[in-house]
Amino acid sequence: MQRILGWLRGGYNEGVPHQDYIPLLEVLHRRLSDAEVDAVVGTLIEDEPEPLSRSAIIDAMKRRVLERPTEEDVARVVARLASAGFAVGDDGDDPSGRFAVREDF
Repeated sequence: MQRILGWLRGGYNEGVPHQDYIPLLEVLHRRLSDAEVDAVVGTLIEDEPEPLSRSAIIDAMKRRVLERPTEEDVARVVARLASAGFAVGDDGDDPSGRFAVREDF
């Protein structure tokens, strides 16, 4: 779990902007189980500088269920993570094949 959180914090060291919530969940769901996503989201919420309101969480959950991110949204999230050295792919040093981390930075 710490590796995944490090991966996210590397790509979003200033916090996840609201417009990236849905595509980020899509990227995570491609690689993680529902329980793993829940654990990551819970930790990220705890780390927010300003607490998220109940209505903000409910709205985000509704968007996740009702909205599908565009390919452009997902590509933006993947590119942001990649620019921080964290590639989303099936290669790299992660034995599970879920996250690849560049070693050249």
